[in-house]
Amino acid sequence: MRQLKCLITYDSFIEILERHPETIEGYKDTLEDVRATMRYEFERPVTNGDEARGIIHGDFWAGNVLLPNGPWRERQQPSQKPNQLFIIDWENAQFGHRAVDVGGILADFYERNHFKGAAASIPAMRGFMDGYGPVDEEFAYRIAIHAGVHLICWYYRRDRNSPLPYPLPKVLAALIFGRDLILKGWAKDKSWLQTTMLGPLFADQNFN
Repeated sequence: MRQLKCLITYDSFIEILERHPETIEGYKDTLEDVRATMRYEFERPVTNGDEARGIIHGDFWAGNVLLPNGPWRERQQPSQKPNQLFIIDWENAQFGHRAVDVGGILADFYERNHFKGAAASIPAMRGFMDGYGPVDEEFAYRIAIHAGVHLICWYYRRDRNSPLPYPLPKVLAALIFGRDLILKGWAKDKSWLQTTMLGPLFADQNFN
């Protein structure tokens, strides 16, 4: 499963950008460095884990989160039971960096807004980040990198033999934003990341 996850993400994202040379010109060497480093995450020996690594879902996106069949209830008092969410489709579960799952679902929320105009995905994204809680700075940068790769690899999560389902400028905007998330996460450019949809992760009070 780890090899498969690497194949459909880090072994693919540069190939996707190369289909549109304007998205990678001048950046390929750095992106190759990112790919080489992140590949190791999928090859490193399985250990007992640490705060950043352990068992991850491997395919964590909104389609694998089931909501209750009923109205959403805001918790009013400690004795009230919280809403229950169910995470399904664990066939890709594996040992890995937890930022893979976090970056994946945040990128999925962004895709839904960018391509389908699902405005509710933005507060859902913010709610997820608030609920996940504080992370250390290195973990946040990893999330940005994984989110960028996931966003770019949207390109292959479709029928590759069919025409692009959205106008080319919208597709290029997603590829460029994904590329920039990778580059800025790699460069640890906190000030730039604070201006993006991942900004809440990089608020100083959110680092533990």
